[in-house]
Amino acid sequence: MDSCLVLFGKVPIPGRCKTRLCPPLTHEEAAGLYAGFLREVVVASQRIPDVALRLAVYPWERRAELPDPDLAVDMMPQEGAKLGERLENAFVSCFAEGFTRVVIRNTDSPCLPEARVCAAFERLMDPAIDLVLGPDYGGGYYLIGAKRALPCQLIEALEGSPHEVFQRTLGAARRAGLVTAVLRSEHDIDVPADLDLLEQPR
Repeated sequence: MDSCLVLFGKVPIPGRCKTRLCPPLTHEEAAGLYAGFLREVVVASQRIPDVALRLAVYPWERRAELPDPDLAVDMMPQEGAKLGERLENAFVSCFAEGFTRVVIRNTDSPCLPEARVCAAFERLMDPAIDLVLGPDYGGGYYLIGAKRALPCQLIEALEGSPHEVFQRTLGAARRAGLVTAVLRSEHDIDVPADLDLLEQPR
């Protein structure tokens, strides 16, 4: 198997995840909501054919507190102090396993269709494409895929305002000579206004 999908997930610890939803939610409610997102994304990802699946967990030492620990998914630690380091290390780890196409997606876009993830792998099968990005409406990205370890410029693009991460990453990729395929934009569930999206039909 040449392709690996990595889900970047957090242990749903009250007060340490989805804090921007509080208020109106309590920290316990926000953590419970995110636990549902995580469960839903894992189950949906397990339906994607011909792709190895990994759940990258942060913080690793509290992985026993994950919801549904019996879900059949291989886990790996998110290694690094900052998100950029953790992304970089996840790519390096997967390429070291022998995978030639690696896609990393978030776990707080529960409305993301499986077909979008499949499209990312399809783009990476094109010899002319080096990088795939899925932008979110908040200025970041919900998905990043590559065929080799990320240049340091792409990691550095994660620093600074979160509302400009996608544009900084796209610019860094261009300067590094990488041809980037951009997928359709998607919503993260990050702030109270986003909660209405969960009521919409999918």
